[in-house]
Amino acid sequence: MKCPRNKGYVYLAEWQGMHKIGQSINPAQRMNGILPGGRRLTLVHSVTTRWMQFTEQYLHRRFVRMRVPPEHAPRQQTEWFRLSQEAVCWFCSLADLSVATEDFDQLGAEPTRHRLPW
Repeated sequence: MKCPRNKGYVYLAEWQGMHKIGQSINPAQRMNGILPGGRRLTLVHSVTTRWMQFTEQYLHRRFVRMRVPPEHAPRQQTEWFRLSQEAVCWFCSLADLSVATEDFDQLGAEPTRHRLPW
């Protein structure tokens, strides 16, 4: 499986105890356009990647057990999670994923670095 190469950031944002894992070229600017009514998310951490969409999907799969049901999430989106403190700390420990995701094309759908401890 070939992964589309789209350089940018995968970010972790917080709002009212929920966390959003998303992708953007400019995460700080993206915080303004997600919630209706001019409400703004708090950017917790962002990390560079060469495969923005794939990295975001990978992280969504890794945190699937912590996903907020769409009916309880802002705009009924599926990118919202109730992450544990341990999960937030793990995400914040990530640095440049461009290096860690360098071999995604060869690996297919499962990267080998930065695996979650749970």
